[in-house]
Amino acid sequence: ARARDLRENIARIRQLITTQAVPADAVKAIETAMQALDAARGRAEAKAPRVRVSLGPAGAGRVTCAGEPVEGTRDLAALTPLAIAVGDLATIEITPAASEDAGAIEAAREKLAEALRKAGVGSLAEAHE
Repeated sequence: ARARDLRENIARIRQLITTQAVPADAVKAIETAMQALDAARGRAEAKAPRVRVSLGPAGAGRVTCAGEPVEGTRDLAALTPLAIAVGDLATIEITPAASEDAGAIEAAREKLAEALRKAGVGSLAEAHE
């Protein structure tokens, strides 16, 4: 009975392998595109201005950074324009200098989108599945 169960499991696994919807080379292309995008983002973040928002006692519940409430201290890299609002008192905008990294990120995003489109999936996780 155990041998029969194992043969059935092996047959089921072989069937799953033969019906694989996304070829291994397509998954590899998606993984490569995602790595390129991560690398481009990393380079941009390394060059981006650093922003630290530290709240005093009166700041609790009154400060938002990129639209999200800040509690305590928050560190960010300003990759894109960043707005810090202090209640209705002030809004501080930080705009990073233009760089070639923005173009590299967009190009990497386009390559990833193309690899996903060619594979007919919406994400790497879906391709793996």
